[in-house]
Amino acid sequence: MNKKFSEKTHNKQFTPEILMQPTVSSDNPILFQIFFLSPDQNQSVEIVETDIIDFGEITQRVKSGESVFIKNKNQQTLESYYKNKEENQNFWYFTHC
Repeated sequence: MNKKFSEKTHNKQFTPEILMQPTVSSDNPILFQIFFLSPDQNQSVEIVETDIIDFGEITQRVKSGESVFIKNKNQQTLESYYKNKEENQNFWYFTHC
């Protein structure tokens, strides 16, 4: 019943486990903050800090009616990585549909 999410990009298959592995070499591991917002009357929020995202749990909690937000905790490490990556990207766009 637990389906694996996958994204096809340039004829390569990526699973969430691969997408969430840290690609930045650093002394500090990449941490994520996951916010689970309950639909109860108190609008309670559970915050989990982790270095691995469990998509099975996220799927289960969304199906039960919770909202889920994922944020990276150590923004500085990721910003420098993405800035370097953006410099090497070739941008493209559609000219018509």
